[in-house]
Amino acid sequence: MLLFFADPLGEFEELFAFLEANGLINIEGIFLLGDICAPLPLEDLLGAEIAEKVWFIPGDRDSERQGWMQNLLSMWDRNLHARITEAGGYRVAGLGGVFREEVWHPKKGTKWDTRNQMAQHTPPRSKFRNWLPLRHWTSIFLEDYEGLLNPARADILIAHEAPSCHTQGFSEVDELAAVLNAHWILHGHQDTSYVDQVFLDNDSAIQTVGLARRNIHIIV
Repeated sequence: MLLFFADPLGEFEELFAFLEANGLINIEGIFLLGDICAPLPLEDLLGAEIAEKVWFIPGDRDSERQGWMQNLLSMWDRNLHARITEAGGYRVAGLGGVFREEVWHPKKGTKWDTRNQMAQHTPPRSKFRNWLPLRHWTSIFLEDYEGLLNPARADILIAHEAPSCHTQGFSEVDELAAVLNAHWILHGHQDTSYVDQVFLDNDSAIQTVGLARRNIHIIV
């Protein structure tokens, strides 16, 4: 059983209450869909027993404060952005962050393909932890997208951005899910709960679940 928890914004009471009521033993993976905004180091906030089952993708809000981003670094090895993991018999791919015009926006074009390109042109005073500007730790770069298309396969794509079935979504999320041969897309960010489908050119469809803030979805 996989559990997906959207946009906690620093508050995890709903997640803890669900786990207390239903038990942790049957949960094989817990996936946080961005905008975590952890007020403490994430591992400390969750506790060791929960943290060992958690994967996350960052959301745009996570880079609004240095402390929030710093508090994710204790579990940075569980950041699923541009990666794929296996849990509960499923392969889960992650696409965290958001499209931004200063980096890559599908409707506006590409300025930087890679993080290293941006870092080389960023003044030292503007860097967070001697790398990118804090804001762009949660930007989607073209290298992330291309890395997941490499060719890999996943059953589930979790994203912060929405696919095209949402009015604020992107067909690039559809395309990524299609190439991964995913059966589900789950996303947060838009603070809307809905179930829909992304229809592909071959007349097949990908089930899509949008999760509002602190909502939970289960895949068995």
